[in-house]
Amino acid sequence: MSLFCNVNIGSDLTFDELSHDYNAIVLAYGANKSRYLNVPNADAKNCISGGDFVSWYNGAPSSSAPLLDKEDVVIIGNGNVSIDCARILLSSIERLKTTDMPAYAVDSLKQSRVRNVRIFGRRGPVEVCLAFLLA
Repeated sequence: MSLFCNVNIGSDLTFDELSHDYNAIVLAYGANKSRYLNVPNADAKNCISGGDFVSWYNGAPSSSAPLLDKEDVVIIGNGNVSIDCARILLSSIERLKTTDMPAYAVDSLKQSRVRNVRIFGRRGPVEVCLAFLLA
């Protein structure tokens, strides 16, 4: 896993550049409901909000399974939700089996081809660490 801080998606790095280098993009920028970035292609097939991903692996009935058929994933946002998404994507199946995660999610993650996760955020490491300490 890699963490890139102080990155502004849209000016420092375009969505097209991310799409070229990564097979999936998770938008995890902290919210109690899904928000969508005003960038081209934010509605692409495998571009989902972090909240939607968390809802899926937590068993929300209205959630949809993400495609986990590519090796490279990029997560935009470096808050709690983004770290949770990365942790789940990279956790061992043996560890996930010990949780209360629904069997369908564990089975999907078992079949996952995701191997590389990169996190891009607009805050730096100091602010990220302070946010976790103050939470």
